[in-house]
Amino acid sequence: MATTAALVFAGKSVATPAISFIVNKAFSYLSEWHQAEGMKVVKDRLLQMLNQIQAVYDAVDHQQINEQSHALDKWLWQFRDAVEGAEDVLDEIDYYKLEEEAGVHNLELEVCNSVAKNFKQNFVRKVAKYTSEGNMVKNLRMALTRLDETAAGVGTFLHLTSRFGSALLPDHAEKINQETSSTLVATEIFGRDTEKNEVMRWLVDNIEGDSNTPGINRVPVSAIIGMGGIGKTTLAQIVCEELRDLTYFDCIVWVHVSDNSFNAARITKNILEALTKQKPNADTLEALQHILKENLESKKFLLILDDVWEDSNWGEWQKLMAPFQNSPHNGSRILLTTRMTSVADMVTSVMQSNNNYMNLNGLDEYHNFMMFKKYAFYGMKTEDYEHLLPLAEKIAKKFQGCPLVTKIASEHLRSNVSHHHWNNLYRQLENLEGKMSAIITTVLQSSYHHLPEHLQLCFRYCSIFPKGYEFKKDEIVKMWMGSGLILIDSGTERPEDIGERYLVQLARKSFFTFATVGDPCSKFYAEYYVMHDLLHKLACSVSVGECLRLESSGYMQHKCTVRHLWIANFNKLTTEEIKAISSFENLRSLIIEDSYHVNDVCIAALEEVVQLLRGLRLLSLKGITKFCLAKEVVNKHLRYISFSGMQDIDGISKLYHLQVLTAVKRISTALKQVNNIENLSHLRYVSYGSNGFGEFFVGRLTSLQELHNFEIQLKEGYRISSLRNLSSICKLQICNLENVGTHEEIIEAKLRDKSYLRSLSLNWSETTNVLKNDDDLILDKLESHSHLENLEISGYNELRKCRSWAYLPALGNLQRLKHLELHKLAELKRIDQSSGNSLPPNLKTLAVEGCKKLGELPLLPSSLTRLEVNDVGLTTLPRIYDHHVNNMDFESKETKLISVIISNCSNLISLEESFLLQEHHIRSLRILRIVDCEKLIRAPLLFSEMDNLAEFHIGKCYRLRVRENDDNVLLPRTLKELSMVQCGDLQLPLLESLVGLTNLTSLSLCNCSRVRSLPQSDVFRSLRSLREMAVADCTSLASLGGLGALSYLNWLEITECPRLQGYARYDEVDEDPVLEFSLEVYSLWIHAPDMLQREPLRRLHNTKCLIISVGRDNIPWQWMQQNRTSLETLEILKPEISEVQDVSPYCVQDPVRRQFY
Repeated sequence: MATTAALVFAGKSVATPAISFIVNKAFSYLSEWHQAEGMKVVKDRLLQMLNQIQAVYDAVDHQQINEQSHALDKWLWQFRDAVEGAEDVLDEIDYYKLEEEAGVHNLELEVCNSVAKNFKQNFVRKVAKYTSEGNMVKNLRMALTRLDETAAGVGTFLHLTSRFGSALLPDHAEKINQETSSTLVATEIFGRDTEKNEVMRWLVDNIEGDSNTPGINRVPVSAIIGMGGIGKTTLAQIVCEELRDLTYFDCIVWVHVSDNSFNAARITKNILEALTKQKPNADTLEALQHILKENLESKKFLLILDDVWEDSNWGEWQKLMAPFQNSPHNGSRILLTTRMTSVADMVTSVMQSNNNYMNLNGLDEYHNFMMFKKYAFYGMKTEDYEHLLPLAEKIAKKFQGCPLVTKIASEHLRSNVSHHHWNNLYRQLENLEGKMSAIITTVLQSSYHHLPEHLQLCFRYCSIFPKGYEFKKDEIVKMWMGSGLILIDSGTERPEDIGERYLVQLARKSFFTFATVGDPCSKFYAEYYVMHDLLHKLACSVSVGECLRLESSGYMQHKCTVRHLWIANFNKLTTEEIKAISSFENLRSLIIEDSYHVNDVCIAALEEVVQLLRGLRLLSLKGITKFCLAKEVVNKHLRYISFSGMQDIDGISKLYHLQVLTAVKRISTALKQVNNIENLSHLRYVSYGSNGFGEFFVGRLTSLQELHNFEIQLKEGYRISSLRNLSSICKLQICNLENVGTHEEIIEAKLRDKSYLRSLSLNWSETTNVLKNDDDLILDKLESHSHLENLEISGYNELRKCRSWAYLPALGNLQRLKHLELHKLAELKRIDQSSGNSLPPNLKTLAVEGCKKLGELPLLPSSLTRLEVNDVGLTTLPRIYDHHVNNMDFESKETKLISVIISNCSNLISLEESFLLQEHHIRSLRILRIVDCEKLIRAPLLFSEMDNLAEFHIGKCYRLRVRENDDNVLLPRTLKELSMVQCGDLQLPLLESLVGLTNLTSLSLCNCSRVRSLPQSDVFRSLRSLREMAVADCTSLASLGGLGALSYLNWLEITECPRLQGYARYDEVDEDPVLEFSLEVYSLWIHAPDMLQREPLRRLHNTKCLIISVGRDNIPWQWMQQNRTSLETLEILKPEISEVQDVSPYCVQDPVRRQFY
C-alpha cells in the first residue's frame, strides 16, 4: 500500500493551470493554421473537466482515498502521459519555429529583409508540409484527442471525492491526538537547557525596561522553528512551566493553532477561552476583540501560538493581531512554534516589531541516546539490557537527534529486547514497516502535503541526489529550469527568480536547511542548502515511479513512469545495462556520474541511448570526455547540457530550446569549429573550459543572463556595441576595453538600460597597441544601471592608457552597490570625487589593490562587512560614516564589520582617527590583519571592544611604538589565531596578554627580537585549545618558559632561535621546569638536534613526525628511545646522517617551510 500511495503522489504532478495553458496554446496554433475544425467541443470539454480533475488531486493530497488506489494510480499516470505528450508536440512545433527564425538570421542581409517579411507564410507552409506527411498538425490533434479521452476517465473517481468531501474541508478535519497545551507532557527533558535559556532570555530580558518605556505598543514576536517532531512544542512547554513559577507575566495564554482553516475570529475565541477559562459569549470578531482588550488591559501577558502554518493570508493575520497593535501592552510577548520561517516573517511583518528566531536542531548524540535508553529500557534492570547497549547506540544515531522519531522507535523496540530482533531492525531501519514507520512517515508527510503542487514537484526531484548533497542555489535552480519544473506564467518574472523563490519557500518551510562553509570573508566561503536525512527519505518515498537514483546495476520497476534518472557508478555498468536505459521512454532528466575510465564501446552505447530518449530535457555527463552529440538533432527538447568534455557537438547549434550549456573542465579544441551558436536565442548560460567555443556573435543571444570574458575586438560583431540587445543580462565581464573605438560605441552598448544587470566587471589588458589617452572619458560613458550590486574595475600596472585616471566618477549614485573591487589603477588618486567623498550607502565589501597613488579613502558606509586594502598609498585609514548619528538609538545599532585586511601600505603611518577606534563599529570584527606596513608607528587598538575577534595578525610593522598607558593590552577571549611578526613595541604586551585565551588554537611568533622567554606555566595551562604553535627567528629567545604545561599540540615549530641552540643550564636562563609534565606533540620541527636536550622537548614521547633543519650532530639516543614506538617520519633538510643509527623508519625529504602569511 505504501508504494501505491507514493505512486499516486508522483502521478499527479501536472498542475491544472499547466493543463489549461497547454490546451489554450494548442488551439491557438490550430486556429492559426485553420486546422481547428471540429475541435472546439474537445477544448470546452477539457477546460470544464479541470475542476473535477483538481478535486481528485485534492483528495489524493489529503490521503483520503484508500480504495481503488491501483486504478486511480493507473489513470493518473495515463493522464500525466497524455498531458506531457501534448506538451511535447507543442514544444516540437516551437522548435521548428525557432529553426525557421535561425534560418532567416543566417541569410545574407539583403536577402534577410525580404524573407523576414514573408516569415509567417514560410512557417505556415513548412507546417503544411509536415501535415501532408502526417506529422505536426496531425500529431497535435491526436495529442488533444488522447488528452480528452484520458481526462474523461476522471468520472470514475468522482464518487470517491464526494464520499470524502466533508473530510477534505479543513474546518471539519478531524484531528486525532494533535491538540497541545502549555502543560508539559514529558516527565523528563533531554538536552534543551541551552535552547530553553535562550528563549527565556528573549522573553524576560529588558521586560521591565519595556514596561517603563512610553510609546511601545507593538508586542515583540519570538519564534521556535523546526521540522515536525524536532521538539518545538516541548521546548515551549518547558519555558511555560518555568515562567509559571516566576512573576514576569500576569498571565500566560496557550493556543494550539494547527493547520485548520486560519480564521481570526476562531483563534481569538480560543485565546479568550484559554485566558478566562470559559467559552466567550460572542461570535463576531469585533465583539470578541472588545472582550479580549478588556481582559488584557494593563496586563503583561505571554501569548503562545503553537503549531502555526498560515504564511500567506496577510489580511487574516492583521485582523488577529489588531488588539496587540493598537493598544499598549508594555512588557508583553508573543511566542510562535512553526515549521516555517515564512510564518514567523508574516507575523513580524504584521506586527512591525522586534523579533527573535530559533531554528531548532536535533538533539546531540549524547542526549539523544539518553532519551533512547529512557524509553527503550524503561522499567528494566541494567543487567537485563547491558548486552544491547552497543547496538542501541548505533540505532539511536540513525534518528539524527529527532526526539519524536527516537521516542517512537525506542518504545517500539522495548516490546522485544532480543538481540536478534534489534539487530534485524538495525539492518532494515531505512525500510521499516508497520506502526512505527507509518507514524514517522505521517509526521513528515503532513508537512509535504501542505506544499503547493509546484513545490511538491521540486522537492520530489531532489530525491535523485545522494543523501547529504549540498545544493548550490544556482545549480539546483538551473536544473529545475532545464527539467521543466519551473511554471512560467505570462508575466515578466524571470524563471531564475521563480526557481529561487521556490527554493526559499522550501527552506522557510523547513524542507531545506541553509548552510555555509568557510569564513564569510574568505574566498572559500560558500552558501548551500542541505536536506535532512529524514526529509530525503520522504522525498524518495513520495517520488517512487517518478524519480530514480541507481546506485548499482539491476533496474527497478516503473520504467515507463520514471521522468528523472540519476545513475551513480556508471563506469561499472555493462554495455547491455547501458542500452537498457533507453527503456525509460518518458525520461526528461538523465544525470550520469562517476563515468571516468569508460571504454569506447560503452560510450557509443550511451550515444545511441541519448538519441532514443526523444523527450529528454536535461543531460548531465560527469566524467565522460569523448561523448559525441549527433549532428542530426533528435533531442529537440533539450534545455540543459552539462559535460566534462566532448569530441563532436556540431549538433549543439541546432538545439534551439537550449538554455544552459556547461563544460566542467577544459574542452577539446575541436569545439572551436562549432558554428552558429548564436542561433540559440533561448541560451541563458554558457560556461566552458579555457578554450571556449570559438568566436560567435553574442548580439544574437538575447536571452543571456551571464557573459564571462567578453573580449572586445576591432571587428564587426565583437565591438562593445554588440552588447546592446542583451537586455536581460545579469552578470557581465568585459575585457580588452583598450580596444573600444569611440564613445558612441559605449553609448550604443546601453549598459544604463540593462535593468537586470547586477554584476559588472571592466578590464583593461596589457597591450602594445595604445590607441589614445582617453580612458577617463571612456569610464565616464560606462554608466551602468542604478540596480548594480557588484562592480569590479581592473587596469594593468604598465598600461599607459590608465595614466589620466585621477578619480572614479559617480560611484555614490549606485545606491544598491554591495561589492566594489579596484585593481591595478596605478594613477588613481581619489575615489568618487563627484559624490561628496562618500561611498554607496549599502556597500558590504570594498577591495582596493595596486593603487599606489591613492592617498585616501572616502568615508566608509556603516553597512561595510569586509575591507581589504593591498599595495595602496594610504597614509591613514578612513572613518565609518554613521548615517544615524543623530538618532538616540545610535549605540544600539548592530555592527556589521567582520574582516579588515591591510597589507603592503608603505605610506601608512597611524591608525589613529580611523574606524578602528570607533567602538561601536568594531564589536563584530572577527578578522584583523595588518601586514607589511613598514612606516606604521601608531596602532592603538581597542581590543576590549572587539567582542568577536577570532584572528589577529600583525606583521612586518617593525616601527610600531606603544605610548605610556597603551602597553596594557588585553586580547579578547574569543581569539582563536594570533600571529606576530616584527611588530615593534607590541611584541611583549601581546605575549603578556595570552593568559586565559581558552579559545586560542594557533600561535605564531616570528622575528620577535624583544622576546627573551615564552610565558610561564600558568599561561600555557590556560591555553586549553592551543593546537599549533610556531616560533621562528626570535634572536633573543633563550627560554621556552612553561611550554611543557600544554597538553597537546598537532604542530610545534621552533627554528632559527640561536640562543636556544646548544646545551642549556637552568642557571643561565629563566626556565620554568614543570613538575607534572603533560605535553605531547604530533609533529615537531626544530633547528638542530641538540634542541631535543632542552626542557621541555627532552621529555617528549609519542611524537610521530620530527623535522630537523640542520643535522650536524646525532639525534639524542634517549629521545629516540622515548619515541621509538610512535615516530613514523624523520625529515632532515640539510642532512648529515652518517652517524644516525637505529632510526626506523625514517625518510629524507624537502618539505616546504611553513608560512605565516
